[in-house]
Amino acid sequence: MEERDKRPNKDFFSLDKYKLDEEWEEQPRLYFQHALMLADARYKWELAKSNRAVVAAEIDVDIRRDPSKYGMKTASPKEAVENIVLLQKQYREADSNVIKAKHEVDIIQAAVEALEHRKKALEKEVDLFLSNYWSEPRGSKSARQYGEDLEKKDVRSRGKKTDDS
Repeated sequence: MEERDKRPNKDFFSLDKYKLDEEWEEQPRLYFQHALMLADARYKWELAKSNRAVVAAEIDVDIRRDPSKYGMKTASPKEAVENIVLLQKQYREADSNVIKAKHEVDIIQAAVEALEHRKKALEKEVDLFLSNYWSEPRGSKSARQYGEDLEKKDVRSRGKKTDDS
C-alpha cells in the first residue's frame, strides 16, 4: 500500500472568489486525495484491531497454559482470564494503537466532510458571481442622469466669479 500524508491538507478552507474556475478544478483532486487518505487510515485501523485481537488471544493461551505466571491458581473462570488479558502490557499497547488509528480515521473523515462543505461554498460563490454580487453598484438610468446633471451644475457654479471679485 502506498504511503500518503497522514494529515489533511488545510489549504482548502479559503476560496479565491476571483479564481472560481481554478478552485473548481482543484476540488475533485482535493476530495479524491483526502478520500484516499481516509481509506488508508481505515485500513490501518482495521489492522490495529486485528492485531489487538491476536494479542488478546496469545495472552489468553499463555494464561491457560501457565496460570501461576499471572498470579492465578487455575485458568478459570473465563471472566478472570479476560480481565487479566486486559491488564497485560502487550494488550494495552495494541489497544492504544487501535485508539490512535481510529483517531486518525476521525481526523481525515472531518477533512472529507469539510471538502463537502467547500464544494457547497464554491457553489454558493458561483451563484453570487452569476448574480453580479461583486459588481459595482449602479443606479437606475434616471438616477444616473440626475447625478450627472448635479455634477455638471456643481462644476459650472465653481467656474462663475462672485460679485466681490
